[in-house]
Amino acid sequence: IFRVILGEHPNFACRGIDLPSDTSDADPLLLWSELVHVDGEREVALRGEARYVQRISRGFENHERALDASVPLRLESRERGLLDSLRFTSFELPVCAPGEVLLEVKAAGMNFRDVLKALALYPAETADARIFGDEVAGKVIAVGEGITHLKVGDSAFGLSVFGLATHTLARGADVRKMPDNLSYEEAATLPVVFMTAWYALHNSARMKAGETILVHAGAGGVGMAAIQIAHHLGAQVIASAGSATKRALLKTLGVKHVIDSRRGDFAEAVMELTDGRGVDVVLNALAAEAIPMGLSCLAESGRFLEIGKRDIYMNSRIPLWGLRRNCSFHVIAMDAIFAGDEDQTRDLMAGIAGLVEEGALKPLQFRSFPASRIDAAFRLMAGGKHTGKVVVGFAEPFMSRKGEPPLPAFSIKPDGAYLITGGLGGFGRVLAEWLVTCGARHLVLSSRSGASTPEAVEFVAKLEGQGISVNVIKADIGSPDDVQRLVSEAGTSSVPLKGLFHLAMVIDDAPLSALNVERLRIVMAPKAHGAWLLHENTKALDLDCFVMF
Repeated sequence: IFRVILGEHPNFACRGIDLPSDTSDADPLLLWSELVHVDGEREVALRGEARYVQRISRGFENHERALDASVPLRLESRERGLLDSLRFTSFELPVCAPGEVLLEVKAAGMNFRDVLKALALYPAETADARIFGDEVAGKVIAVGEGITHLKVGDSAFGLSVFGLATHTLARGADVRKMPDNLSYEEAATLPVVFMTAWYALHNSARMKAGETILVHAGAGGVGMAAIQIAHHLGAQVIASAGSATKRALLKTLGVKHVIDSRRGDFAEAVMELTDGRGVDVVLNALAAEAIPMGLSCLAESGRFLEIGKRDIYMNSRIPLWGLRRNCSFHVIAMDAIFAGDEDQTRDLMAGIAGLVEEGALKPLQFRSFPASRIDAAFRLMAGGKHTGKVVVGFAEPFMSRKGEPPLPAFSIKPDGAYLITGGLGGFGRVLAEWLVTCGARHLVLSSRSGASTPEAVEFVAKLEGQGISVNVIKADIGSPDDVQRLVSEAGTSSVPLKGLFHLAMVIDDAPLSALNVERLRIVMAPKAHGAWLLHENTKALDLDCFVMF
């Protein structure tokens, strides 16, 4: 209630003081001492001579211990936005399904979107917001049915999910055998940057010999790959970089015209270099004002290729004036291609691998970090101080083998019963259908009125039509007797209760000033008191889950 007051009346200067449950003659003095105490704490608990204040900390105990070398580890973030929260965490080794390949990772390439994820600048609602690493090189340790181009023991490279890990699972189309003349680190520099650059220049822009391209961030991974591909296609290259060191590097790569991307007049420099014509293609990785400036550099029928993420995720507006001369704007979203079009990914991988084997394309220069210094790798990329690729090596001597052992994966048991309080409401029905898709065959749905509406009766009939056993129990979750009866009827000796999902609630929203004791009791009884009653009546049962919404 105290926090509700703060939320509804932010102009009030409020403090919450929690005294011990047992009254004492010293309570008035403790209360007065706290009232005159001057600091910024809004919530304080007094226990004897101790004074506690509110802080957020990890709720579960830390059970870290030395892990065996056979335990697989992958990079995870305990708190998005903090690089210090990045940790290698143990996980259960996946089993190869048909068409899949399991790799022991020797080296993994990093990309800027890994940094965006770690800094919480990547959309949290996306499915891969907490997945780090897209490109790997390593040893094949298992292949699924239907894989013929690789065998156990081969060195392979390509794309994967959770690539920043000691072991990773990949689609067969996403990995290929490594060329014999490459190291694992060199192979890890290839997949994402070269496939992105090739798709952008060859597939989207359809560059031809004699055309001119402006490559922004030319000293980055995709930039350096694009320069190689542009030269291979016979194009003229103008490249930009933000530091003198990076611009000097671009000169060594055969780039004749190098400009400063941080200059406010880089567009004028491009027009001067092209005698006022402009460039046929712009490969852009810069944000904000760089986009309209880049559009102004386009020649007639020019193509603007956007490989940056920030403006897209910010839903930035595009000024269309720069496209007036039959120009086009292309968003290069390789993550969508990699996730969806397996055939196209296979073709891109094959094309890049073939050009590398012919010597037409060469691995990028890279800076390698051991996995134990993954934080330093992220900080280097976040600061934009790297050139080429950043690669993480997974040599065993440099792995930190301390962590929590992997927990068994949660799964729905078809021979167990699952109780949903409030199970006939809208959210309860969605949850029930999800449990069925996960394998549940026995559901117990409780509500105060039972299946009393046509919608509820239709829903139960629908589940039963799928062969699901549905037990509808009428119960008030705020009543001790009803909860005891509900739990006793929810499971049997042959079909024990294995999971409980507490959704029951009464909604009676109003400003605090309009509420009274009875209205509060009606709302709190099923949600808070009901949760306690369910806990008391199930704590002796062997439940797999107890979930409160």
